[in-house]
This record gives sequence, C-alpha cells and structure tokens, in this order.
Amino acid sequence: MNKLERYSLHSGLKISEPFVNDCFFPVTHDKYICFASEGKITSKKYDYWQDVIDLIYEPLLEEGIKIVQIGKEDSRQYDKVYSARGLASFNQESYIINKSLLYFGSDGYHAHLSALHDVLSVCLYSHENSSWSKPMWGDDSKKVLIDSPKNNKYASLNLNENPKSINKISPFKVAENILNSLNIKNDLSEFDVVHIG
Repeated sequence: MNKLERYSLHSGLKISEPFVNDCFFPVTHDKYICFASEGKITSKKYDYWQDVIDLIYEPLLEEGIKIVQIGKEDSRQYDKVYSARGLASFNQESYIINKSLLYFGSDGYHAHLSALHDVLSVCLYSHENSSWSKPMWGDDSKKVLIDSPKNNKYASLNLNENPKSINKISPFKVAENILNSLNIKNDLSEFDVVHIG
C-alpha cells in the first residue's frame, strides 16, 4: 500500500486523477530536458548532480537538447544548464515539465508532475523505497525509478540520513538511464564505480 492509498483509506476519499492548470512560461529552446535539484528533506539532496550533468551534456548537445533547471531560488545553480530557478510558479513549472522531453531529479512533487503529464522521467529515491511513494499516474514504462542501496534491504525512513544513502547511487547510472530513456547511444555502462565521495 503506497502513501496515496493509505491517505484514501484513512480519509474515506476516492483516488482520482489529479489535474494542474498549466501556465505559459517562455522557454526559448525547442528541445530540452529539465531537472530540479532541491528539496527541504536533507536525505533527498543528491550531491552529484553536477557530475550527472557533465556526463550527459555533450551527448545532449550533439542532439540539440538543452538542460533547464527548475525549482526554488535558493537551490544550487549548476554549470551547463539554463536556469528558471525561482522564476516559475508551480503552474509554470508544470508547463515546463509538460513541454520537456524528460524530467530528472529526486523524488518530490516535480516527479509527480512529470508522471501526471506522462513525460519520461528518471527519479532517485533515498530514505524511502520507490514502491511506497512512486507516482501513480502515467505510463510506468516512461518512469525510471532508482532506489538507493539500502542497509539490510530496509529503508531508513530518516529525513536526515547521515551518511545519505542517495549519494551511493552512481552518477554514471543516473546519466546512463537519462540517455537511454532518450534513445541516445552511450558507453556509460562500461564504467565501474569503485568509490564515490
């Protein structure tokens, strides 16, 4: 039973398909992917987003695809991306995700917006298992959900993990899944990560 089903059971309300009224936001790129890096929950903050961006930047550039960063104004600014941080409202972020080729980031409301719009997505899960909080809407074949390695196969459920289990996910694995989802040839699977950090 996932979170939504649990809320439905306790409140007596039926689960129905949500909707968002998208509002236009001027994105000047014809082809782009988007991502959000921030989150209020410490255990969901992935420290290797810049490594992922560095790995996917050249193959995307060859295909004419840009990277747009969405999210809060106080989130970290990354190199090689176009920033809409703090400029777009919730409805405008929904529009940006809806018009993108793919969304990538940690589990959060952006991941659920991408599922709602049936956009390809690559999402990382840290202190919870993806089966508990994965987006229920959209085509499951368009979602790549990457769980962090768990100690003893159990999720910690700790909002402030130390050390963060999400950082055990290899940037090569994240980048490979992004490029594979977009059908862009890559050789990232040939790399074995021995240690991160």
